[in-house]
Amino acid sequence: MVLDLVRAGGEALQELRTLLTRDKKFRELVRNPLLLQLAVSLHSAGATVDMARAADKREGLLSAYVEYAERRMQRSGTESGLWLPFIARVLRDKHKVMYCPDRAPVEFLPLEFAKSAERRTLMAAAGCVAVISLVLRGAMVLLAPESPAKPIYLITTIAVPLTYGHLAWLVTKKSVWDPLTSRKTQATMSLLRFAKRAVILSLIQTATVWLFMRIDIDNEAIESFIVVALIGSTIWPALQMTHESSPSDPSEIPNRVGGEIASLIRSTAIVAALVSTAIYVTLSVTFSALEPAIQIGNGLLYDPLINSLFFVAPVALIAALKNGGADLLRRDQCRRIMVRYGYLPKRHGVALEEIRKSSLVIPRRGAFEFRHSLIRDFLARRLPEDMSASEFVPVRSAQ
Repeated sequence: MVLDLVRAGGEALQELRTLLTRDKKFRELVRNPLLLQLAVSLHSAGATVDMARAADKREGLLSAYVEYAERRMQRSGTESGLWLPFIARVLRDKHKVMYCPDRAPVEFLPLEFAKSAERRTLMAAAGCVAVISLVLRGAMVLLAPESPAKPIYLITTIAVPLTYGHLAWLVTKKSVWDPLTSRKTQATMSLLRFAKRAVILSLIQTATVWLFMRIDIDNEAIESFIVVALIGSTIWPALQMTHESSPSDPSEIPNRVGGEIASLIRSTAIVAALVSTAIYVTLSVTFSALEPAIQIGNGLLYDPLINSLFFVAPVALIAALKNGGADLLRRDQCRRIMVRYGYLPKRHGVALEEIRKSSLVIPRRGAFEFRHSLIRDFLARRLPEDMSASEFVPVRSAQ
């Protein structure tokens, strides 16, 4: 029956037919459907398979098939290395055949690199917020015309970015080993909630201002406090928008490879845009309304529409970190470490496409599944024993 199936393949499988006719042990071996498919795939692609010298013909066939897949990767400019045997060893030890490429850099990061990955992620988050805030605020202050408020802004140009950088560090540290998930954001619902909060707040502020005008307080300190409180409360609806995305179920596999990363990028961008726009609009309106007040007028370097930019970028960046940005930084830093030590290829996407084309793995939504546990176990045996594949970073979704 096996010979009949191979004969149906025509001239492309002539060499395989000859091999099956001459080698009884090989003919018995390929009664296994998987091994027959591997043999057919190899000979159809014109790969040379020398089974006569193989002591263990099953190992010989698996070796030939894996080597064929590795040559495909090398032709595409992707190194084969030990990354695929490492993943196979991890899955074998966990009694699994499927893994999610979006999560692998974090889930498969050896425990010895945990502290390095955490430190690099925290530094990247704090540095991103602090440096961008420093550059924006510094440029605006240095280019601003002379003003009584300029010395104060020069001081805050250093203090505020450092403060926001520290806050970014704390926000990221709190979630650095949180479950790996995608994120869901509903921009329309967020805007509706913002509008509702803004209307309620404006009514409260109007009633408060009317009340204090009726009381006619003649105390500059109290008046200054009231004005500052009005400005601070104005951005409350915008600050509430920093929580406007939600994680999905950690057990939910992405719909496609890269889908989880895309959802994090989308969530980060949407929330950052919503928060920055909301803060800019509300502060600009408040500054414009209160500009005649001495406490505000003397504290503005620019027109209210420009002065509001001082406060937009750092808050928006921290909101982005809370809504997927920290997870993106974590995955990126873990991937860099894994690539550096050979646990992942540099061109991960290309490598995945090549092993998919060679059918070493089969796509399952946003995951890849080894075609058979035989292939997984063969690859796992190729990993040197000194490359531990048993202890990994404590991702909370895995606990």
